[in-house]
Amino acid sequence: MNDHGQTESSGTGVPTMAKLVEWVMERPAPASSLPGLVNLASVGIVLHAWRNSPLEDAHTSPWSPLSDGEMMRTNAASTRLTREMLATFCTEVLDVSLPMLSSAPTREATLLLEDCDSLDEFDDVDLLIDELLNPLSVAFTRRVLPCGYTVAEATGEFFEDLVEHVATKLDQFAFVAEEFGLREALYLKAAAGDGQDWWLTPAWPESVGALEVVLSDPDHRHWKIGGYPDHNTRPDRCTDIPQLAAALRDGPDRLTAAEAAWCVNTAAIRFARSRLRRDHLRP
Repeated sequence: MNDHGQTESSGTGVPTMAKLVEWVMERPAPASSLPGLVNLASVGIVLHAWRNSPLEDAHTSPWSPLSDGEMMRTNAASTRLTREMLATFCTEVLDVSLPMLSSAPTREATLLLEDCDSLDEFDDVDLLIDELLNPLSVAFTRRVLPCGYTVAEATGEFFEDLVEHVATKLDQFAFVAEEFGLREALYLKAAAGDGQDWWLTPAWPESVGALEVVLSDPDHRHWKIGGYPDHNTRPDRCTDIPQLAAALRDGPDRLTAAEAAWCVNTAAIRFARSRLRRDHLRP
């Protein structure tokens, strides 16, 4: 096994990176367009380098400002940051002109991936590191989060471990790009992103739509635990369902702290979609 733990079997039953690349390239492309790929790959990068990291240890610590609502905001902010930097890389380094990226579902049929030869022709991993991955590593770990704290302040004793984790995961991305290709590296991250229900994934509009439905029905079984939220106690835009839905579609990082906390803890947005789906399965 090499330093990345990627190319040789370890006898543990964990797929090698070569097997993962083979798997993802045999599947249908995770998106049909380059904007869609950028969206989903951004989610996958954030999932691996940011969310599933020592950040979670900080999140579960009693002293941390990273409540559930703040985690939703910071994950969305991290995804937005990654998307902006990845889109800039595509435009300035790959010389691919991207249309204005939006929060719309990610499978729009523009700039088809099959026509993006630059993803296969790119072979300068040092340029990838200098122009995208190193700046992204710095941006992840040296910024101010939506909660108003720096990353170091919000993660405390876990900060150095987080910095190391981010660097390791982005280094793995560079390894895959060098060993197998940039398209393969992006497809792997996009496949991971596509499995989430975050902002910028196809599942996110469904989640927001489900929240709209249950908020419009005080008798929906979604409110069986905790009860339907009192209109008079809702913060800011949470009093107006269409306004709240529009803000969520634009990205949870656009919510205030109070709005995000209400969506997660009181309105239980993470459960609305699954509960609505179960309604359709009932006879």
